[in-house]
Amino acid sequence: MDYWTSASGQCRLPPFAHPVISLKLFLVALIWFELQDSMAPSQSVLATPEIVWLVAQAPKPKKFVPNLAELLLQLLMGKVMTIGGLVTKLGQIRGWGLVSWLAFLLIPEGRHYSSWAATIFYAVGAATYLLLGSIGLMYKLSHSTQGGLLFVAATTFAIPPLFGMDKGRQVAGSAWLRRFLFLGILIPIYLMSGIAKVRYVGILANLNGRWLWELFEPKKRKYAAWTFLRDLLYNHKILLTFMSWGNLVLEVLLPLSLILRLESKLLRMSFHGIALTFHISIFFLVGPNFGRYCLLHIVACDPIGWFVRGMPREELNAGTTSRLTGRSMGDCLRVGVAMLFLFGWFRVQILSDIEHILGRVEHKKKRDPYFPFSEFSMFASAVDPNYIASLLLVLLSMAVYYRCFFK
Repeated sequence: MDYWTSASGQCRLPPFAHPVISLKLFLVALIWFELQDSMAPSQSVLATPEIVWLVAQAPKPKKFVPNLAELLLQLLMGKVMTIGGLVTKLGQIRGWGLVSWLAFLLIPEGRHYSSWAATIFYAVGAATYLLLGSIGLMYKLSHSTQGGLLFVAATTFAIPPLFGMDKGRQVAGSAWLRRFLFLGILIPIYLMSGIAKVRYVGILANLNGRWLWELFEPKKRKYAAWTFLRDLLYNHKILLTFMSWGNLVLEVLLPLSLILRLESKLLRMSFHGIALTFHISIFFLVGPNFGRYCLLHIVACDPIGWFVRGMPREELNAGTTSRLTGRSMGDCLRVGVAMLFLFGWFRVQILSDIEHILGRVEHKKKRDPYFPFSEFSMFASAVDPNYIASLLLVLLSMAVYYRCFFK
């Protein structure tokens, strides 16, 4: 409990300097980003009604993927509604969600009504975003939306203390939100992606970069903007080897190191810098748009704290759980949510390895449920699968998390 909510306890990662401002700026940036043409060629969550209109039917179910679109669309349609009526209803839901988030942005913190009002308005917007994202993802299976959807949904549990009048609870809520962003969203996304590459690509292909050869083939560059640089990398395979090593650093070494030393500013800045460089390069060299993850990295950096003085030291000390008047039900709930997320991430990985080892899934077929917790096997073609190595890496990661919480 202290690890997640104490500002000066076991985990020395500072809470957000101004959590409410940071959250509102993130929300504005997310909405703006979703409405831009720069989302292409990836899914835009807020454009889900238009996706349903263009396809005019529920997506075909994929193996291991929960058919959320068909389930949710049938609930919305009932027995007599047409596609046009369904799209209209989805558009109305989107409109109410955006209006609710606009109302949330206008609510000040620290008033007697702030906590419950902000929670209601934010929760309605988050539920709308989660609904549209869940449906849209089923039409275009990818790995670019899960992190944003899960963070937006989980942040609902931090709104009551952040907008409340109790400074101690506000610090505890801010501490939980920032640590959850790292340990429950960002680190698992990259770590699970690294594990998936070991699982499907194999150890040798990760070391020599051979798995990137297929990805950078000239015939697969239809979304690439930097075609000259892409061809240069493909024609000089040693450069792809270096890229593969950098990927191992980003998706294995840095996440495991951060779990143990989250308070290290050098590790955090290295993680953010390499990740942002990676996502920008992938967008121009390959095509997939991971802009939402760039936003999450920027928020995790807490840039507001660089320019504006944060909470006074006495308020941070008030956030230590030993000085709070007991552990509230909200504290327990937020820690439970974080543990549930970690369970979800590791469950997907363990099931994939075990079912492949037992032969329940074809040797070179992926077992990726995509949502809510994905295997994150993007770019990982089955070159030389090694399910024993990936399972050992999963167990090592779980041990590192255990060491983080109980050191």
